[in-house]
Amino acid sequence: MVSKRTIKFQREPEEIRMVKNRLINNASITVNATSTEISKALYGAEGKRIVLALTNTSTAGEVISIAIGQEAVAGKGIVLGQGASYVASMDGSYIPPQDMVKAIESAGTGTLAIYEEIEMEYN
Repeated sequence: MVSKRTIKFQREPEEIRMVKNRLINNASITVNATSTEISKALYGAEGKRIVLALTNTSTAGEVISIAIGQEAVAGKGIVLGQGASYVASMDGSYIPPQDMVKAIESAGTGTLAIYEEIEMEYN
């Protein structure tokens, strides 16, 4: 029997799809000078994040700062310059962060590409 679970994302539905027992999220997000949640925290019953990849796809030199589990602050945490990436994936006993992920852009508006895979639990 498949149990039903709802995970809400701040992106368009067509960017999220299921492949086997994995929820695939592949999106482009606009980030500005306000800390913005780009991925929800996951708690056991909602699944387990097994891949999280973030890329600053801004084209005018914007710098985007990423925070995991707290509010994003410009210039702190994971700081991504234009074209830079952060990748966390399951490897052996390492599991990527399951906390919420937030982003902020220090000077104006930037663009962040996000790719994540969430392994869904079935009963």
